[in-house]
Amino acid sequence: DFLLLMQPTEPGLGAFQYLPKYLMDEEAISTPEGREELNEVNEKIADYVAQQWKMVEVRTVAGFTVISIPLITEPLDVASLLDDVASVAPSFENNSKYLARMSDIIRRLVMSWRHSRVTSRDC
Repeated sequence: DFLLLMQPTEPGLGAFQYLPKYLMDEEAISTPEGREELNEVNEKIADYVAQQWKMVEVRTVAGFTVISIPLITEPLDVASLLDDVASVAPSFENNSKYLARMSDIIRRLVMSWRHSRVTSRDC
């Protein structure tokens, strides 16, 4: 999935960031580790994109690595660019972190469920 970012202070068409599924919630990217992981994935993608699509730039916006499309003088098929990124981006994701994140969510749900059962018995 992509997060489209507006850059009102920068001339150009805009910027986007790839969001791995395991970092899709605000809680995940609000931690330093989550932001670091998000930036690492986007830096890898940006390196690939910069080699394939010469007219894009890598920028940092509010501490996050983004892929920026500056003012251009040549035609650019933005849909093809995004399709290309969408097809290659999952290969840059850390699947072990996805599994760890899902395990953590399941563990918290189970603990919450157990806690609610114990609390309801006490009433």
